[in-house]
Amino acid sequence: MNVTIVTMIINLSHSLRAIKQLLFGAAYVCGIALVIAAIWKWHDLINERGGSAEGQKSMILFMLLSGIGLIFLTSSMEVLSVTAFGASQSLLQYTDYNPYNLNDAMLLLIQTVGVLWFFWGMILLARAGHPNSPGGERSSGAKALGYLCAGICAMNFQSTLDMLHSILQLLMTWF
Repeated sequence: MNVTIVTMIINLSHSLRAIKQLLFGAAYVCGIALVIAAIWKWHDLINERGGSAEGQKSMILFMLLSGIGLIFLTSSMEVLSVTAFGASQSLLQYTDYNPYNLNDAMLLLIQTVGVLWFFWGMILLARAGHPNSPGGERSSGAKALGYLCAGICAMNFQSTLDMLHSILQLLMTWF
């Protein structure tokens, strides 16, 4: 039996739609957990009388914003995609998908990885406000922003390629 990388990618793409739905479900559950944890920590901060509350306030705010962003993952992806690319097409819309076409299989793989990067960026954003986060607040925040941007660009891969093509074409005419 002759197995090539093309057949492996095409066979992988058959299960990627279910994996993408699993990622959306995990993001929803993780978002609810982050919101509950933020409310719990806020309650503890209110009942506590003293100590340094500045680090705790930023941690609670980042946890709450990340939790809300994960709960509304599909809406936040659509809003950020329209903001970045101006495209009105949604990642979740029904399209003519041919699972035996390598281009469609690779596009689905890149979009699924983009959802994963966006999800991980939101988790890193929640950890960025923690005063004892590994790497400090600045590096965690920058890393979270990098993952969020990479996820948005990967979810809108065709628009990203069109944008880069336009920028490079504009640069070529200037020089």
